[in-house]
Amino acid sequence: MKKMVKAIAAVPVLVGLAAVPAIAEDRLSLSGQMRVRAWMMDYDEGDDKSFMDHRLRIYGKIKANENVEVHFRTDLTEQTWGSTDSTYGAGRYPADSMQVDRGFLQLQNDSFRLRAGLQYFELMPSALVSHQDEGFLFTIKNDVAPVHFFATMDGDDTFDNEISDENWAFGVASSPTFGPAKVDLVGAYFMGSQDAVVDETTGAVTSPEQDTNIYVLGAAVSVDAGMARIFGELDFFGGEFNDTTDATGLQGY
Repeated sequence: MKKMVKAIAAVPVLVGLAAVPAIAEDRLSLSGQMRVRAWMMDYDEGDDKSFMDHRLRIYGKIKANENVEVHFRTDLTEQTWGSTDSTYGAGRYPADSMQVDRGFLQLQNDSFRLRAGLQYFELMPSALVSHQDEGFLFTIKNDVAPVHFFATMDGDDTFDNEISDENWAFGVASSPTFGPAKVDLVGAYFMGSQDAVVDETTGAVTSPEQDTNIYVLGAAVSVDAGMARIFGELDFFGGEFNDTTDATGLQGY
């Protein structure tokens, strides 16, 4: 009799659970990747090696309203199977902390977009200008010739939580379209500093702190030719690498 009473009492509980509506938060969207890999390495010299690893990466977007969004990306876990400690990130971050490599605020309407914070962007077909840093990217939208302005604290992309003082990159770019042809134009300026070099034995300064001022001008043309896309790019570099060395260069792509 006691077992029967318990069974009867469980029925309304289950019905109640089934009646609870699903709650969806349409202001938050998530995407990402779960990757599991197996490795087999055959070295010409030394022992062969095989192992497995995984990475769980999440990209999130919080939409406060039609004009305001927050974007973020993090690697929740990355580990070589069988290792004693789990690590976070993609091997670029300290192993004992959770960090992100995207985290920016986006404001936009029909005529402009502003992104402020930790972000990645690249310009030109060759990715002549590419940054994974803190900063601003302002875009004036239009169908004929969108214009981009950027200012970023330029780091060394090793994610060591340190960016040298006064290391900034500024620039402007545009991509006008003429029928099947698209033209990319960019002008960028890097203003940085090189740390002084100190002799570890004597403590003497062998090279003082020096300024770095480099600029680049680039132009590219791409044409949509049906099943193929033909493009070319030419970039010119100038300025000063340090107090004694000029920065000069010309590259084609």
